[in-house]
Amino acid sequence: MRKIIISGGPCSGKTSLLKSLAEDGYSTISEAAREIIEEEKIKKRGKLPWTDVKEFQIKVIKRQKIKEFELKEEEIVFLDRGLPDNIAYGELENIDFGENIIEDIKNANYEKVFILDLLTDYQKDSERKESIEEAKIIHDKICEVFERLRFDVINVPYLQIEERKKYVLGRIN
Repeated sequence: MRKIIISGGPCSGKTSLLKSLAEDGYSTISEAAREIIEEEKIKKRGKLPWTDVKEFQIKVIKRQKIKEFELKEEEIVFLDRGLPDNIAYGELENIDFGENIIEDIKNANYEKVFILDLLTDYQKDSERKESIEEAKIIHDKICEVFERLRFDVINVPYLQIEERKKYVLGRIN
C-alpha cells in the first residue's frame, strides 16, 4: 500500500483536494481532527482544541492510528494529514507525546508527503477558528516537523483544485 500524506496549515485546501481525488476513484482518509471536533461539539462539553488541547490531540492521535493501521490493502491511499501533524500541533502548545509517536510514524510507512501552500482567501468555519496569522504559524511548524523527521516533502503551490490534483498525481508515479 502506498500512503500519501496531504498536509499544510488550516485553509490550505487539503479537504477540497482529497474530495476531488475521491471523486476520481482514489481512496482517501478524512482528517481525524475535524471528525473529532464535530463529535465533541455534540457532547457540549467534549475535548476540543480550544478547551483542552492536550486531551484533544491525544484523541486525534488515537483516531489517526486506527484510520491508518486498519486500512484495507489499497494501491494508493491519500491521507488528510498524518501522525507528524500531531507533533507539530503538540509542539505549538508545548505538549510532548513521547517517543511512542515517533515509533508509530516509522511504522506508518508513509511514501510521500505533499504540503499545500495556504489559500489566498482564508476563511474560518465552525472547526477552523484560527486567524490567518495563526494559520501561517501552524503551517510553518508543520513544514518544520516534516523536514526534521527527514521526510522528502513536496511543496504544492497555490493552484486551482484540478491543477493541484494533476501536480500531486504527476509526482506519485
